[in-house]
Order: sequence, then C-alpha cells, then structure tokens
Amino acid sequence: MKKFTLFLSALLFSAMSFAADVDLVFNTEDGLTALGIELPATDGGNGALMTELDDTKEYGSDIIMTVTHAGTKTRIWKKASGALDLRTYKDGGSLTLTAPEGNVITQVVFDGGKIFLTVDGVEVADKTWTGNAAAVTFAATATCNINKITVTYAEAATDHVAAPTIIGEAEFKYYTDVKITANEGLTIYYTTDG
Repeated sequence: MKKFTLFLSALLFSAMSFAADVDLVFNTEDGLTALGIELPATDGGNGALMTELDDTKEYGSDIIMTVTHAGTKTRIWKKASGALDLRTYKDGGSLTLTAPEGNVITQVVFDGGKIFLTVDGVEVADKTWTGNAAAVTFAATATCNINKITVTYAEAATDHVAAPTIIGEAEFKYYTDVKITANEGLTIYYTTDG
C-alpha cells in the first residue's frame, strides 16, 4: 500500500460584482436640487448670488458629500452671467466624499476651472484621484471652482479569505478520491505535486 499526502493551496478571489459612477453636479439648477442644495439667493456682491453650505449637513444620496469651511464658507456661487459652481477655499476648506456602506471609492474626477486640492497632503494631479477608500477628504490649497465631481465606487472586497489547506494522509492501493469545494464566486487553484 502507498501512503498519500495531498497538500492543497488555494487562491480565492472575490470579484467586485459592480462598479458605479455618480455625478455630483454643481453647475445646473437640477444638479443642485438633486444634491439637496438650495439655489443661490443671497447677495454675494458684484451682481452674484450665493448659497453657503451647511457644515453639519450631508449632500447627495448614493455618494454623500460633507464640507468644512475656511475663513470663507464653502458655497455655491452664481455669477451675474448665471454660471454656477461650487467654491471651497484654502486654510480649512474641504470636501469629504463617502461611499455607501460596504463600498469603496476607487476614483474621483473633478471638472471645473480651478481645482487645487490635496488628499493627505498629496496634490490631486490632473483633477483625478484614484485609490480605495470608504471616504476621501479633499483639502483646498487655493480657491476651487468646481462644476462637477464624478465618483466611481464599487463593492468592497472581503477583508481576507484564508486559503484552505487540506492535509490528508490515507493509505490506498491504486487511487483515492478528494472533494474540494469553496463558496460561490470563489476560484480554487491546486496542485498535487507541490
């Protein structure tokens, strides 16, 4: 009789089942209404109107935006020409974007005239941030004029799936059967010769 030892090592992959894009639009009245932001009505000077954002409020639905203020409050600005944008200011102004529970933000793209933002002190180059975080805070290093923010988010991968190890010692004469199973959506790779 032969003695047989099977070592199984598996790589288990949990694929993200979806990715979604959400647009936070600040340069249209419909976009502001969808975010729950009041249309500019307060005199901002020079024929412009503004709405100061509330730093205790959450804006949006799928992706939530919160703000902090600098010496000048984060606001929606409506120029005399009628053009709208979101403005946040240096020395304290920031935008935090938060994904729905169980999801992570993988990319944020800013559209606008002036975008001067950092994440953890690192400049957001080419108006695009990429990463993997449940929430991302963008700090203003100068006045920002933002028309739209496009946020891509996806299901968070499971923390860690331990690779199963099967050690089976059984005496057999010609062959033996081994059954290998895993949870749905996972892939097992194995070897019988090391």
